[in-house]
Amino acid sequence: MTSMSWHFQSSSDNSRDEGYYETLDPQAIRLRFLCNEDITEIQNLCQDWFPISYPKEWYEQIVTPKYYSLVALYEKTIIGLIVCEIKPYLRLNKEDRDILPSTFSGCDVGYILSLGVHKKFRRRGIGSLLLDTFLQNITTSDKQNIKAIFLHVLTTNQAAIIFYEKRNFRYHSFLPYYYSIKGRSRDAFLYVSYLNGGRPTNFLDQIKQTIYDIICRPVIWIIQRVMHHNRGPTPNSQFKFAQI
Repeated sequence: MTSMSWHFQSSSDNSRDEGYYETLDPQAIRLRFLCNEDITEIQNLCQDWFPISYPKEWYEQIVTPKYYSLVALYEKTIIGLIVCEIKPYLRLNKEDRDILPSTFSGCDVGYILSLGVHKKFRRRGIGSLLLDTFLQNITTSDKQNIKAIFLHVLTTNQAAIIFYEKRNFRYHSFLPYYYSIKGRSRDAFLYVSYLNGGRPTNFLDQIKQTIYDIICRPVIWIIQRVMHHNRGPTPNSQFKFAQI
């Protein structure tokens, strides 16, 4: 599934008046995982919150166990959503791989695809509650292999940038023309938060990677070619090429 990351966009008004939620009781907020029955409601909310239309397949996939999709409810109404994915470092896109040194290639990372809160509930801690719950879930003793959490954010989305910077996310890189919104290319920032011993790439890591690329990688390639030649073609190799 194509990664699409959006954070804290506006939603349209509902039928209630602006003062309805002024006396919101924090104890009335409930969290639970997204389910199939929520898809229609989430589609309507995302159309209000975010500047693009997610494909139908996106909504069908985020309710599967592959994704950590948590909703906040108030009086049985969804008022917030966070969608995250845990993936191996080696499955990251090329532009994202330098968030960790290559020595962490056997580790996992978390990616925040979307985080949105109904505009009438913003500045009430709903976004923080959703994010903190996710972070608590991935810092338990059995998930120490997750070394970083990252996200992409529109460069003009100052509300989201301030929100994440206050929560220990740090600017990592600028990605020009990362988004396509209504036929226009838009720039993005990549933000990262490190955990469980993860750390950013430093100058020494870059030197090590350069040495590996120049010296070690070609040697490994030659050895693999020689070994493959000595073994002969693998069974059904012609069919493998035909399927590519």
